[in-house]
Order: sequence, then C-alpha cells, then structure tokens
Amino acid sequence: PTYRWLPWALGDGSVGEFRLCSAPMTSSMLEPNIPLLRRFVQLEEVTTVAKRIEMQTRRLDDLQAELPGGAAEFLKLDVQGYELAVLQGASESLKKVLVIHTEVEFVEMYKDQPLFAEVDRCLRERGFVFHRFASIHGRPMKPIHLLQNPLQPISQQMWADAVYVRDLWELRDHSRDELLKTALILHELYKSYDVVHHVLQKVDEVVAKRYLDTVLATR
Repeated sequence: PTYRWLPWALGDGSVGEFRLCSAPMTSSMLEPNIPLLRRFVQLEEVTTVAKRIEMQTRRLDDLQAELPGGAAEFLKLDVQGYELAVLQGASESLKKVLVIHTEVEFVEMYKDQPLFAEVDRCLRERGFVFHRFASIHGRPMKPIHLLQNPLQPISQQMWADAVYVRDLWELRDHSRDELLKTALILHELYKSYDVVHHVLQKVDEVVAKRYLDTVLATR
C-alpha cells in the first residue's frame, strides 16, 4: 500500500499549544490532568509534558483536496482527548465517511476534555450510529495492583476505541459502492458478520445469502 503523511495537526482550525509528553503516544493539544492521572499506576510517568509548541490546527474539511479521491471513507482518530475538535472541523468530510473508529475517554484524562457522551452526541447528530467498542482500557488505582501484570485494570474503565457506522439501521443514502465498502470494513476490521449481512441485504439479497452461507459454513 501507498502511504502519504500530511504535516498537519488536525483540529477545529484554531491555534493552540501542543504538549509533547514523556511518552510520545500520550502527546496532545490538551493539558494532561496530572492530579487525576497520578492516582493510577504508571500514568503520570507517561503523560508528563516535556515540551510545549504553539500549533496551528487544520480542519479536515480544509484538507479534503489532499486526500485520495478527495474524501475519507474510513476515519480513525486517536488524538488524546482532542477528538471532538477534529470532528467539529470535519462537518463536510463526515458526509462521505462510512465508518469511524475513534478513541473516547470516560474520565477527564486531559483537562477540560470532552468525554464519551459529548463525542457520541456529536456523531449521532451527524447521522452515525454507535456499533461497538473495539477495545476498552483502564488502570488500577494505587496502591493496589496485580503483581503478574501491574497495568491490568481491576475495576476502573478509563478510555476505549468506539466504532460508528453512518446511518447503520437504514443505510438510506448509500450507493452500492459505499454499501460494499462498509461491509468490507466491518468484515475485515471488526468481524461484525451479522451487521455485514444486514448491510449486504441493502445491496442484493443474492449477495447477502451467499455471504450468510459462507459465514455459517465456516463457524
């Protein structure tokens, strides 16, 4: 496959401060909520800000011309609490997106960040239906942890990867090509066989029956 990396920080088009953290994967346009994070095993250590950089964000809507085909059909977001800003800068782009895979948080890991409820509301208002959590994560609260795996959560869930599908129940405005692409994404990435069958029924009953027979034969 061919990859193209665009040198932009996605957001709502505003200027902000990018926090480069001790573990680069936790870096964010938002401030880590250290008073909360230090309650949990090995979270403060990986979210300590090492450098601050003024950053002009770019709206995904303004970058459509730079995308293959001028649109994104599968959107994966993992921007450490800044997901809502990216979605708010993508109102037009989302009209062509078929499936969204986005990180969401249940607790305020970054100061003043939107939580799962706000991201969910934003996507539902734009016609997306929650499909599933692809993964759910947490950490144990100090001082209790499991000796064999100190990072394994005991009870507190903190963040997850949530999957949404555009107009999942009715699929009213999808072309045949978009239906097939939706089915392919859900089959290959999430093994959502029952939902794939539902999508394929909107394409053609013969295609859906053939898929159902194949799935049942391999279970």
